Amino acid sequence: MRKLILNADDFGFNQDTYETTVACFEAGMLSSATIMTGMPYSEPAYQFAKDNKSRFSFGLHFNIVDGHVAMSSECGSLCNKNNRFYTSRLQRLRALIQLLNAEDIRREFRLQVAELLDHGVTISHVDSHGHLHKFPFIINAIRPELSRLNICSVRRPQNTYFSHSIRRKAINDFFINSYKGLKCPDHFLAIDKGVTDWPNLLHDVVKSGITEIAIHPGKEEAWRHHEAMPLLQPDRLMSIFKESHFQIINYNELSLFE
Repeated sequence: MRKLILNADDFGFNQDTYETTVACFEAGMLSSATIMTGMPYSEPAYQFAKDNKSRFSFGLHFNIVDGHVAMSSECGSLCNKNNRFYTSRLQRLRALIQLLNAEDIRREFRLQVAELLDHGVTISHVDSHGHLHKFPFIINAIRPELSRLNICSVRRPQNTYFSHSIRRKAINDFFINSYKGLKCPDHFLAIDKGVTDWPNLLHDVVKSGITEIAIHPGKEEAWRHHEAMPLLQPDRLMSIFKESHFQIINYNELSLFE
């Protein structure tokens, strides 16, 4: 049986994403979520994670991009003069050519992890806003913190696609070399905005083993609505899962299937 982790990214980003994520959980169509710190609905997300730690897994959606304000006042290589993170595109380039400071990354990571822990969140795994952690320089920078905190599981670079991308696959296949010793699902699939009915394609796309699927729930933005709506129609989606022999698990169960 093929196994799926259905993870909601951006948990706590705003009221819309928070409420839609909770609705998807209660519909039985999510098994996991990663929380953004310092956002308008982070506090309710912390409380939901604390109250539901026995039902689902919750991780950190590590964020160092897109103008969000840094928690650390000492992360000059990650931010502009207003202590706001650079855009995803620029931060990716800076990570690729190693213009970032590893200690700046570690310091910000420590503060975001501490924010979750201080609010009683049990951290099962780590991923990141804009997939920045897939870059070798960043995953290697936070490895000492992962080890210190005994966080063993992280999202792997994407290796499963609705539409084949030779260049992106080659880059991510190279990046995975930096993940040795970490626990990851076998496959990672992000919802393609250009796919009109992604649930019906899962049978052909999802491979044997454990596949994590990232969803960005919401209703106000068209792209979030596109990703979330199938999860808010549990009867149809559950029928697809049963027909395709998918088993839903979460990150807390990852080690049980090694």
